[in-house]
Amino acid sequence: MKTNKLFIVIVILLLLMVGCTKSAAGTETESQPPPPQADTPTATFVMNPTDPPQEGPTIPATPAPTLEPPPPTPVPEPVTSDAPFGYGFVLYSRDDYDEDTIWYLNSTGDTQFMLGSHPRLSPNGQFIAYQRGGWVYGDIYVRDLQTGSDTLIFTNDNEINFYDWTTDSGQIIFDYNCSIYIMGIDGSNSRELIGNWPDDDTGTRCWNDGPAISPVDGRIAWDNITFGIGVANPDGGSPYWIPNTQADDQWAAWSPDGMWISFLREGNFFKVRPDGSELTQLTNFEVGIDWFSPAGAWGFNGQYIFAFGTSSGLEGLYAIATDGSGITKLTERTESSFDFVGSVGDREAP
Repeated sequence: MKTNKLFIVIVILLLLMVGCTKSAAGTETESQPPPPQADTPTATFVMNPTDPPQEGPTIPATPAPTLEPPPPTPVPEPVTSDAPFGYGFVLYSRDDYDEDTIWYLNSTGDTQFMLGSHPRLSPNGQFIAYQRGGWVYGDIYVRDLQTGSDTLIFTNDNEINFYDWTTDSGQIIFDYNCSIYIMGIDGSNSRELIGNWPDDDTGTRCWNDGPAISPVDGRIAWDNITFGIGVANPDGGSPYWIPNTQADDQWAAWSPDGMWISFLREGNFFKVRPDGSELTQLTNFEVGIDWFSPAGAWGFNGQYIFAFGTSSGLEGLYAIATDGSGITKLTERTESSFDFVGSVGDREAP
């Protein structure tokens, strides 16, 4: 009996469990798979080999700002080599009795420029060295052509005949107290450059005057009334007397190419190579009748030397052909006496 009751209980429990399971299944929503979605076509760009390349939108470039260069500083045009006689201007001085004056001559005529005498233009065209107080005994000044200022750079208590600029326009070489000296353009660091030679073969060199600097290599030429024309290195070393020059040859001046040195002998111009070869007489004034005055300056094309002279009693500025073919008078004396040609420039004015 107990066994039957137990069996009945087990059957009832099984039936209850089956019923609960079905009830739970009826309350749940079955998860259905999503309906099939149509494939979204992907855009595919197929380029025909003959088609041109496809380009994206063009973005206009922003132009870079154009930097305009500053306007150039006007520079006077050099006078061409076919200018009359090969000069732009001749820088010279006149003896005006009361006070010497410096002038320049160009294609338009003579113009008084400043007070002073014996002007010498620097190679860079910025400065003029000159004397005040008379030739030989005057002091040396420098005029700055950019500022117009004048500076006393050497007080003379002896004798000074002339001076010249080093090729860099940074120093001045001048004769003083029998020797050749050098100093800065402000007068600083003045010192003897070429002194006396101690050996008997060359003798004393007092009266060394009129230094001139080669525009090519800076060699120094000068004159000595006892020995003739001398040449030395830019530092004053290796000095020698030029063969075929003689006592009283004076006022050496270099050609623009540094191949010739001109000088005055008894009132006439000669030229010679620095080694003493090819001595050539350029003018033929009768000694004691006509003559040229110092110093004489070469034109920038080397075809003429410019100097004052007196011919048949008439004083004037002459262009002297450096091949010896003749002379040409450029202008005659008017009121004051012509004194000294110091420089020739390749422009119309200093």
